[in-house]
Amino acid sequence: MKELGFEALRRWTSRGLRLSTAGGSALRSMDDTNSFTLLVRRALELTSARSAADIGCGCGIPTIEAAAGGARQVLGVDIDATNVKLARSNVLRANFGDRIELRCADWIHALRGASPELIVTNPPYVPQGVHPAVDGGADGADAIRAIVDMVPDTARHLALLFGSISNPLAVLRHLDERGWQICWLAGHVVPFGRYTRQPVTLAALRRLKLAERAWFHETPAGSRDVQRKYIVFGALATRSAASTSLEDAVAGLLTRFQRAGIPGLEGAALPVPVECRVYRAALAGPAPRAVAKVIAPGGLRRVAAATCEPLPNGRGDELVATDA
Repeated sequence: MKELGFEALRRWTSRGLRLSTAGGSALRSMDDTNSFTLLVRRALELTSARSAADIGCGCGIPTIEAAAGGARQVLGVDIDATNVKLARSNVLRANFGDRIELRCADWIHALRGASPELIVTNPPYVPQGVHPAVDGGADGADAIRAIVDMVPDTARHLALLFGSISNPLAVLRHLDERGWQICWLAGHVVPFGRYTRQPVTLAALRRLKLAERAWFHETPAGSRDVQRKYIVFGALATRSAASTSLEDAVAGLLTRFQRAGIPGLEGAALPVPVECRVYRAALAGPAPRAVAKVIAPGGLRRVAAATCEPLPNGRGDELVATDA
């Protein structure tokens, strides 16, 4: 299986855009932000949408990706004022201020009167997450269901990020019931991170796994370094009267992954185009620390938790860690 790098993020961090800020919650997971940026890019390629809205825009890099991909009008919405301040700085640095509007508000109110063709969103999806930026409720899908239910009628396309740990089969069923047909799917394997390793979250995930509402692979309990990994799904859906649920096909894929890990995804075939790739940190070894290296003007930076501070020495250009 092909390894997935961080070129999507480096495209912007190399120009000085920041992924996090002290005290804010923009930094949830480097893997998530990278996968979401790739999803937004693919959504614009496949839909040629002229207008888009990013629900929960965080640092704003995926929002900027939508404008760079051809959307003439992009609305970024986040309830966290620190995130919006950071996103605004990034938008100006990327020279997309004429195409992107940012609002600090509840997304339901912010979208009133807006008519985007494409909705893109990376909602919180960690079951029993210990931080509001990642908490997806009891099964990880609360925010996902709420967004799907409230998408404006003007939106013809929906690009959604969710995890194999967030009741994914129920998410697919919910999309189908609400008239959304998935036309493209990506699956990126990531290691458990800072938030998914929390005891309360691990306990919830084990219960959900037994109930077939969460799916993840872990090395045997007797292994020296227990490593757990899950799949970050990126789905592009279009409004359709036809019912083409992927639930059964994805259930088979998840079962193979949970039993065999990454080899279980080799040669994955679904009724829609699917892209399966793996982050280097999920290939082998113990779970990574919540630290990342990013190329930026003035040298490398270390990003830990939700801070951004200079890294005085060292070489490298890979984001290597996850916070989710």
